[in-house]
Amino acid sequence: MDYIKDRIYKGPTGLLRDIFVMLGIGLLLKNIGIITNFAPLATIGTVTVQLVAPAIEAGIAFTLSSNLLTVLSAIAAAALSVTPEGIKIVTGEPVGATLVAIVHPLSAKKNFQEKLLLI
Repeated sequence: MDYIKDRIYKGPTGLLRDIFVMLGIGLLLKNIGIITNFAPLATIGTVTVQLVAPAIEAGIAFTLSSNLLTVLSAIAAAALSVTPEGIKIVTGEPVGATLVAIVHPLSAKKNFQEKLLLI
């Protein structure tokens, strides 16, 4: 039970940290690029804001002390979306990313521990 309580506390911490960093820096760069009429900086800011969902996944997985493989698979899970047309790379879905980010590292750790027991 303490394990779950710890995860419930750490999950939102990683979420908030990444939202502040990605949105804050992204919007700052975008606005500086627009004000100074420097298109590359505005583009970097726009892309940074669109990558909030994978950043949330990475931040929560990292905050939950996940291994590198889990962090990278969490980033991929946030960037992919299943639609009737097939699997697409989609950005900017932070609500789904948050739900997956809290469950994904927990399930990855459980599966990894089960595989270690089988070896």
